[in-house]
Amino acid sequence: MIHKHVLECVHRTLCDITQIDKPSGGKVVLLGGNFRQVLPVIRHGTQAEIINSNIMQSFFWQNITMFHLTINMRVRSNAHSNNQADFENFLLRIGNGKEKLYPNVGSAKLQLPKDLCICPDKNGLKNLTHKLYGDILESSDYSKFTDRAILTTTNDDVDTINTMVMDMFPSTVSKTYLSADTVEDESTGYLYPTEFLNTITPSGTPPHKLTLKKHAPIMLLRNLNPAAGLLNGTRLSVINLGTRLIETKILTGTHAGDTVFLPRITIIPSDAGLPFNLKRRQFPIRPAFSITINKAQGQT
Repeated sequence: MIHKHVLECVHRTLCDITQIDKPSGGKVVLLGGNFRQVLPVIRHGTQAEIINSNIMQSFFWQNITMFHLTINMRVRSNAHSNNQADFENFLLRIGNGKEKLYPNVGSAKLQLPKDLCICPDKNGLKNLTHKLYGDILESSDYSKFTDRAILTTTNDDVDTINTMVMDMFPSTVSKTYLSADTVEDESTGYLYPTEFLNTITPSGTPPHKLTLKKHAPIMLLRNLNPAAGLLNGTRLSVINLGTRLIETKILTGTHAGDTVFLPRITIIPSDAGLPFNLKRRQFPIRPAFSITINKAQGQT
């Protein structure tokens, strides 16, 4: 979901172009979205700041007419079990505010159905990884990685889970790749030691220390070649680990099964929230045992 300032900027721009003082310069603008999904991202923002950034809080919202789509055509097009249908209805009740909440300090807690809780004990994360990936690691049927992933909310949790599962991975062929980190403005580079730059991993950026194993699933973080299916979010499987290139096989999309080679590229995060521009040369990938909920949208 976009920030309300974006919508207001489009409104003012259209008014300036058309010289008509009406909503969007008198033009019809079609918006599509779902408030049950991801709200605008406010870096280090409070709950109130995130809600205030929503387009519903804009002066422009009174000019919008809402039309509701009520049937999930993508889900209806596939045969699914009663359990899946119950889960879809459960999510809709949460989104509509009809599911019972339990008060908590500063927020509210949701009671999950017992059939959704597979690892309720203190070792839940470890048990979850074994339950989800144990049969794959034992049978070496790595094609099943296409249909499985652990979703979480933050990149820190993603890194923790990816490291845990990678350590469980039975492959003896592994390799660690270290990035080359600098500051884009060389005149201020002396202010930021390389050791400090190595500890930074902005969102959408591969880590400084990238450990991979043969057959491990990975996710592409940049659009390298859209025509060949190499897009941001594409999942692949490692075939061979070279020094300058990594041989992989595409797992998702119309090019699934194709073999491609991934090079190191120079990555400069556009919105890292840093007083300088980090310049990192690394393979534009990260392990894909776990991904964030934001990144998961569109994977199906």
